[in-house]
Amino acid sequence: KALQNGGATSSITTEGTIIRYNVPVTMAGPASIEIYNVAGEKVRTIDLGVPSTNTYNYVEWDGRNALGEAVARGMYFWRVVDPQGRAKTGKVALIR
Repeated sequence: KALQNGGATSSITTEGTIIRYNVPVTMAGPASIEIYNVAGEKVRTIDLGVPSTNTYNYVEWDGRNALGEAVARGMYFWRVVDPQGRAKTGKVALIR
């Protein structure tokens, strides 16, 4: 579930976390976000469609892996990947 660009998010509740990311103009086009645990294992891939560029975007991650199972709380890393394989990375904490 993608959230609105910018603005306040005080009315949003989630069982997982919200990832804020920015896509540079050079990466414009369809993209996905890959989430990895600290061991470097891919936990989940979320299709982002075509996100806006040069602004903050938000995506909700429900804290579940590709099989729909809840993952452990802790630190996770994310990569926004475009069709050419270019990536932008970040980290997020999952607190339950």
